[in-house]
Formats: sequence, structure tokens, C-alpha cells
Amino acid sequence: MLLNFRVENFLSFKDLVEVDLKPSSIKELEENIALIPTSNTRVLKSAVVYGANSSGKSNLLKAIIFMKSFVMNSSKEGQANQDINVESFKLNSRTEKKPSLFEIIFYHEGLTYRYGFTVDSHRVHREWLFYSKINKEYKYFVREDANQFDIDDKFEEGKGLVKVTRDNALFLSVVAQFNGSISMELLRWFTDLKYITDTNKQFHQNYTSKLLENKIYHEWIMKFLKHVDLGFSDLEMEKINFGEIDVVNKRFREFFLLENKGDTLIKTIHYQYDENGNEVGKIFFNLNKNESLGTQKYFAISGLIIETLATGNVLIIDEFDARLHPNLSSFIVNLFNSKLNNPRNAQLIFVTHNTNLLSKKRLRRDQILLAEKDRKLGFTSISSLMDKKVRTDEAYEKNYLEGEYGGVPYIQEDINLFDNYI
Repeated sequence: MLLNFRVENFLSFKDLVEVDLKPSSIKELEENIALIPTSNTRVLKSAVVYGANSSGKSNLLKAIIFMKSFVMNSSKEGQANQDINVESFKLNSRTEKKPSLFEIIFYHEGLTYRYGFTVDSHRVHREWLFYSKINKEYKYFVREDANQFDIDDKFEEGKGLVKVTRDNALFLSVVAQFNGSISMELLRWFTDLKYITDTNKQFHQNYTSKLLENKIYHEWIMKFLKHVDLGFSDLEMEKINFGEIDVVNKRFREFFLLENKGDTLIKTIHYQYDENGNEVGKIFFNLNKNESLGTQKYFAISGLIIETLATGNVLIIDEFDARLHPNLSSFIVNLFNSKLNNPRNAQLIFVTHNTNLLSKKRLRRDQILLAEKDRKLGFTSISSLMDKKVRTDEAYEKNYLEGEYGGVPYIQEDINLFDNYI
């Protein structure tokens, strides 16, 4: 479970920004909170980020995605001579050439871990890993000035691997590559951290199609799809065998992959009726040709949503509301906040413009985050409704849209577009 994430000097974040998923002491919507039994720690099951266009709200998710990707890939040989794809805050002369900071606190397999690093495009400057037991923190290792390491005896797996750790690679990743048990377990947590972006529809659709091959996941995903009445009764997947790759088959394959966004034809099954309303047969539709863009997206993300709920992992979604009806978005958020449908305490962190979710019946004030960009200096800050001292009896949606909480676009209404021409 994700407890806390901090980032500094990355994209639009100039100063340290923190997202704390440990709930405040307010007494509202207790079902939206999960309890970690071994440490008696309470954690929010979901959090939403609102903000104006270009406010930097998606950059928060990009920071988490960058951290995951760097942890998973920095030790690979292909990265040996490559720059690190990190971008500092460019609108300030002090921060432009400083390293960026990333730190995450998460609970995994009975322990709470705090892991972080500072990095620029050329090297890792600092790196640290701690773990906690019964509210007391212990060190695994601390890396200073790229190559000065303080490794505790409890992290025996890391000793002897300092010399093979490149300046542009994370020590944690290197130790995992050499099968260190602790580091491999932590990389497994990062692997299980999944994300959905609106630009990666093909991957998500293929992921769902693969899960549907499993009998149990097929049942769960179909229940998820049917519950919202998308108009079809079932799905059928057909993997296309292109045979020998001659000129004709190559062209057909390229056309098919472009049209169907993969090598699997996904067909939705609809009932056909006669004039008297009697069922007389079934009709098969091509999901990517005959169904709406909203239905296509709902299908594409269904696999990761169901898998996250089933395994108790963390899912982050950018542009959550794009192409989805507000009621569908609400339904998904309700699933994560539910005790019945989220028995393993999975977490959802998402970015949206859907203000229908701004309801005291659905989200706590500490679950609602606002991204605001300084109009002059260009940096993003993050705050919750709790930080803004919002009362529980306020109309969250109305007040937000009216600009009382910030996080909305600044619009100059007194405009005359065609003053000199019409």
C-alpha cells in the first residue's frame, strides 16, 4: 500500500510536494480507510487530483511513473551510456541544474519501507532505503555523492556490489539484478504498481484481453462490464494467425493491427430480436469499429481495475474522466472505497475534471487534492481540502467551480475577439 509520495524539482514541481495517504483525524466516510493490522496504520483507499489545464496535476502521476520506470530499468545494460530521462524545473535559475528528488513510503509484506533518491540527467546523487517496525525506523543503506555507501549488516545482499553500480544506475536495482531477496521483493512492489494513461489504449486493451483468457478473471471482468449495461451480453476473442509472412500477408497484417489495435479481434455479442421482441439469434460486433469510444475505453481499463482490486495493489489513472460518463467514473471510485468489493484494500489515485465526484457522500476532504500553478513563477503546488480548512457542510463542487478553493483556470471574461475586424 502506498502511504506517502514526495517529489521536488521535477517538471512543474519546483519545491517539495507531498501526497500523504495517511488520513487525518476527521470522522467521515470511515469505509474509505484501510487498516494495516501489523502496524495499526490507517491508509486512504483512494485520492483524486483536480486542477486547471496545465496546472501540473498530471505531472504528479508522471513523477510516480518516472520513479517506477527508473527503479525497474536503471541497472539494465542498455542504459549504461544513456542519459537519465529526468527533467528538472526549468523556470528557475537555481533549480534548473539541481538534481530532482523522489521518495516513496509504502507497506509491503509486513513492513513499511521508505525509499528515495536524487538524480539529474547524468547520475544518481543520493539514494536511501529504510524500513520500519512498530513505528521505529531502521537503515538498510544510504548512498551519498553517487559512490559513498553506508550499508547496514541487515542489507548483506548489497555488500560487494558497490563497484558494479554505475553512476547512472540505482543501487537497489543493481542488487535486485543480482537476486538480492530484499531488493527483489521491493522491485516486485514497483512492478505491481500499475498505471493507465489515455495515450496507451492499445496496451490496456491487450492487457484486458489477456486476462480474459483466465476463467476466473473472465467472470470478474464480465460482471464488471455487464453491471453498467454497455449493451452487449458477452465477449469473444479471436487471435489471428497470419500464416507465412509473404507480401500479401504482411500488408494484411499491418492493416489488421492498425484497425484492431493488436493481433486479437475483440467481438462484442449482441442479441438479435424479431418484430415481436423475441430473441432469434446473436450478432457479433467489432469492439474497435462498432462500439463507442467510451465503451472501448471502459473495456480497455477493466482488466487493470479488476486485477488491482483482486490483488490489493495500487493503480494510478490519468485523465480518468476522458470518454467516460460521470456515473461510470463514480461507480469505479465507489468500488475502491467499498469494503465488499475491495477486500484486499487496493488503492486508486487518479486525475480528473469530473466534478460530480466532489461529494461528501463519496470522498473525504483529505482524499481531494488540488493542483495549482503560480501564474507568474510557473511552479505547481498540491494541497487537500483539509489543508484549505474546508468545512464538511460546504458544497464542494459548487465552491470549487466558483474558484473558492483554487485549482480552476483563470479566465478573463472581458474579451472581444473580433474588435478590429467586425
